[in-house]
Amino acid sequence: MRALPHRLLWIVVLSGGSALMSSCSEQAPAAPVAGSSPAAERSPAPPVVPPAVSIGEALPVLDLNPKQTAEAPPVTAATSALAETEDDSTEPEEPLVEPDPGTPEWLIREITRIQSAPLDSVRTPIVGKPGEFQVVQLTDQQAEAEEMQRAEKVVQLALEVCAKTKDRPDRVMLFNNAVHYLANSRVTLAAYGDYEQIGLLSEEAETLYKRDPKSFGAIELQLKLVECLAELAEQDGRKNDKWGKMAAVQARLFASRFPTETNRSALALVSAARACEVGGRFDDARQCFVLLERDFAATPFAEHAAGAIRRYKLTGQPLGEFAGATIDGGFVSIDQFLGRPVLIVFWSAESPSFREDLPRLKQVIASQSERSMAVIGVNLDVDEAVVDSFLEQAEINWRTIFSSNLDQRGIRNPLARAYGVASVPQYWLVDAQGKVVAAPVDLKSLESRFTQVATQGDSPVVR
Repeated sequence: MRALPHRLLWIVVLSGGSALMSSCSEQAPAAPVAGSSPAAERSPAPPVVPPAVSIGEALPVLDLNPKQTAEAPPVTAATSALAETEDDSTEPEEPLVEPDPGTPEWLIREITRIQSAPLDSVRTPIVGKPGEFQVVQLTDQQAEAEEMQRAEKVVQLALEVCAKTKDRPDRVMLFNNAVHYLANSRVTLAAYGDYEQIGLLSEEAETLYKRDPKSFGAIELQLKLVECLAELAEQDGRKNDKWGKMAAVQARLFASRFPTETNRSALALVSAARACEVGGRFDDARQCFVLLERDFAATPFAEHAAGAIRRYKLTGQPLGEFAGATIDGGFVSIDQFLGRPVLIVFWSAESPSFREDLPRLKQVIASQSERSMAVIGVNLDVDEAVVDSFLEQAEINWRTIFSSNLDQRGIRNPLARAYGVASVPQYWLVDAQGKVVAAPVDLKSLESRFTQVATQGDSPVVR
């Protein structure tokens, strides 16, 4: 239970206790040595990358020299005019005052120093040469262990800052920065498989919400929790759909608790919805999209939600017009295949999940050859040369919609935008009468859906 002391410390700190406040650094476990951490032996997932919209971006820049700032005289029109007439060379600038070790300012500076250091190398002392260092390049495994070690150290330091600033209104900026760094580090550790961090992050979010439901910390930690779960779903949701389910629950909770945080609520909901679709939890995804469109229609994410809802409503209905220019210079329309079941594949050559699916997908398609099943691909790449090369190497011969217009490639593809398709692969199944059986359908159940379409007169409606 490596992180248990952190849990106890956080609860005591924010609930007003004092037993652990003065010994925060003693309660935190020592960080492992790079290359020797047991966590490094795991098969780590890629680090979590925070989305473009983040509360953390709004953090003010810390003043690491509060004494000097407090003593500075107020600026008035007279002093400003006088300053303009003075010779800059007459008064040398005073040196910055270093924060005292152990103070919140010093701890925050240590955090920024840790996080700004390169991850692919470390500085080590040169034996026999005091004060001299050498740069040692790290292997990938060592770099991963180093990143985990740094994240654990940041958690320790951030908790110390929280303990020393929680009841100081004049230190709220420091407290908020510490919360931000704490959340990011917990997300990093969770991405490497330390799933206990998710529980800690959830407890801390709940504690801060109860302490002050309108505080920066309450909002920041709840949003980071959603981001963390959504990212885990993107990485592992196809094998374990619990991450998508948990992301959806936490995203809806965020939206209900912080309805005035419109963009962040919408971001949480769309991230969770995409995570659910990766894991095949389509009902949970639809609920998130519906909530987003209903309550956050003025946000930039509403268009995507509307498209996704439009897609879900297709089930059991005629697909209608679905056509586009193909990469070989031709044109394809679903109307050309009336009387035959059609599989629609939204894909990308750069998608690891699609590459993983492709062998099985080909087997499923081959098994339906007697039923004259048609396949229409919709590619969401940008580089035409990449698509051409992949089609040839992978021996894909289905008709592939790909625009010659650069402005209509990638996620800006008109069909993808119209139906809220933002992640691939995604599979749709249309029966011989042109009715949508499922949009989307997961690959695991695709073959059984084909069998239903072939043996029943009407489309089986998937709810």
